[in-house]
Amino acid sequence: MALRKGAFVLLAVLLLGGCSGEGSPALQAPGAAGAGEFQPDESQPDESQHDESQPDEFQPDESQPDESQPDESNSGKFPATPEDVIAYLQAQKLRNGDIYLENAKVHINIVGLTPEIMSGFAAKYTGDTYELHNVEFTAAELIAVQQELADSGLMARLKLYGSTVDIIRNRLVIDLPDDALEAAEAEIGEHLGSDMLLFAPTALGEPHVTGTIVEIASGSREQAQILIQEPGQPEPTYWFSFDEYSKIYEADGRETGAGGIRQGQQVKIWSTGTINSSLPAQGTVRRLELVEQ
Repeated sequence: MALRKGAFVLLAVLLLGGCSGEGSPALQAPGAAGAGEFQPDESQPDESQHDESQPDEFQPDESQPDESQPDESNSGKFPATPEDVIAYLQAQKLRNGDIYLENAKVHINIVGLTPEIMSGFAAKYTGDTYELHNVEFTAAELIAVQQELADSGLMARLKLYGSTVDIIRNRLVIDLPDDALEAAEAEIGEHLGSDMLLFAPTALGEPHVTGTIVEIASGSREQAQILIQEPGQPEPTYWFSFDEYSKIYEADGRETGAGGIRQGQQVKIWSTGTINSSLPAQGTVRRLELVEQ
């Protein structure tokens, strides 16, 4: 009986010890995962949470200019126009070689262009509407030389065709026959200097007029005139006079004088370039060639 009682006590102790064992699922610590339960993968982001790395709204590219904002670089400026530029040059008393339009810009020739002058234009006009050029001569200086050349008698004596103030090249351009170039460069250079001048020689080329002498006005060689009727014209079209520099040639190329000219002859005429637009027109002979008949 005593043995049975001790055995019962021992059995109770063993059972109690088994119930408190760590291997029993019933007594695992709260929160410990049991076998077969779902475990979330913490290595994957939780899409239910807000990702602060992604912007909620469109962010503008600040590296690109905002076209809706005014261009401060052109604030207070306006496009250059010929009328306003001329007024500005006069107001500032700037020595200039005049202006001209090219490629939708006002080109401005300034004598002695300085950074201060450039800054003045930059503050007043938008940069894509004008362009400054540093030049040597004012327009007034070039015009004065042109007038002096005309008054000197050199134009007629050297058989020059004409002269033009070239604003772009800032020079006085003299048109003349190529055979007069050497004498013109020497004589005009001596009287006027050559810094302001550009010579533009013209080859003889084709005759300006071909026709028949229908009338000869008497007088000295310098005063003689011939009336020319061109082919197909119902009336005479040109009066040509001669000067001391006019050249006259026979059909065989020999040089002759005004005495060899006859009414009814066929002629080729090169003029000195200046034609009076009267009716008939009037000009001066540079070269006359008689045509063999």
